[in-house]
Amino acid sequence: MRVQAMLGAMLVLAACSGEPAGGADIAAVPSDVVPAALPPTPAASPPPAGPASGKWRVAMTVQGTAATPSVSLPVQEDCLIDRISMRQAQLRQAERGVSCSDYAFRREGASTIGSFNCIMTDGQKFRSEVTTTGDMLRAYTSTIVNTASEPAPGAGTATSTLMLVAERVGECPSSPPPPLFPDPPETPAH
Repeated sequence: MRVQAMLGAMLVLAACSGEPAGGADIAAVPSDVVPAALPPTPAASPPPAGPASGKWRVAMTVQGTAATPSVSLPVQEDCLIDRISMRQAQLRQAERGVSCSDYAFRREGASTIGSFNCIMTDGQKFRSEVTTTGDMLRAYTSTIVNTASEPAPGAGTATSTLMLVAERVGECPSSPPPPLFPDPPETPAH
């Protein structure tokens, strides 16, 4: 009796678990079954928020190498009517004639990391890697490392580093002057 009860329990368990009883083959999956669709690709997130509106004072230093000293550029002021994105901030800081594309930004802890590709008016190409820390409402610091794809003959290193320190110093005047770094036209991504 005990053996029969155990055999019965095993058959019930086998039936509940989907296992075939008595060693029978598993039935084939019907051919009309449609596999589940892949999840949709997430939409690209917008670039992180950049500097707030207001008057900003910007100091820049090009870090030197063993052969060349560091150079501080004149302090400049820029007036932002509205808050802009990090991408727009990078566009505003680009030199005239520099065309950039393939912008990508991500957050890492308290920093925003950005990268993009640029072409200068003379055709020289370089990649920029930007690390920005700070409060985009009051002050921030950006370290911009530019790496040339092909260094110019006699130029030495293919990498230059620009340190940018920005501080919000007040409100914009009622009719602000034109920006020192006008927004260049957008370049389509390749």
